[in-house]
Amino acid sequence: MSLLEVRKLNVAYGRLQVLWDINISLSTNNVVGIIGPNGAGKTTLLKTIAGTIKPLSGEINYMGQKINGLPAHERVKQGIVYVPDSSGVFGKMSVYDNLILGAYLRRDQLNETLKFVYELFPTLHERRNQRADTLSGGEKQMLVIARALMVKPKVLLLDEPSTGLSPIAVKNLFTSLEKLLSTTDLSIILVEQDVGRALKISKYVYLMEGGHVRDEGPSNEFSKVEKLRKFYVGA
Repeated sequence: MSLLEVRKLNVAYGRLQVLWDINISLSTNNVVGIIGPNGAGKTTLLKTIAGTIKPLSGEINYMGQKINGLPAHERVKQGIVYVPDSSGVFGKMSVYDNLILGAYLRRDQLNETLKFVYELFPTLHERRNQRADTLSGGEKQMLVIARALMVKPKVLLLDEPSTGLSPIAVKNLFTSLEKLLSTTDLSIILVEQDVGRALKISKYVYLMEGGHVRDEGPSNEFSKVEKLRKFYVGA
């Protein structure tokens, strides 16, 4: 049984439909990549899974239970956490306060969880008393991920984590994600424009275009240039 399954999902903004019959599946301790051009509906899909957008129809099943009717905060309690890009930090608060805010639904073992995220992202420990808006772009992205980890999720919905980051910041970020995956049973749905990184870290990938899943398969199959050419260079 999959940890998370999306079946025949349709989503609209008012009268404008943006997702059509989306089917994806995520198993425990796995990474699924969602790739595709801008405007494909990738972020809308993550936000619908997270519960901030209500679907027109279809099912979202988590741990064998349909969760369509659960509000976003209840999905967080059950372990599904949406992680925005680095703009999601609370800039006037310290790094430490951002992290503590992330644990508002899970106060048990707070010190142990805080220690874990500091070990995963040592820079955040060094900057713990610093205002979040003084961090670099890479450090801010580490912070939004670390804040999500404070609630002890089972599923992370990562939305474009490399956006606007320098090459070295992207490298450091994905190194930390690989460490996270090797030391926990966390599962991730990763929306990412850096296709090479997405294919490297994921085991299975879905290619979206125009609100549809156009193709899917093991990530190593999508590493072939010809598999992606028509979606990215129009050939």
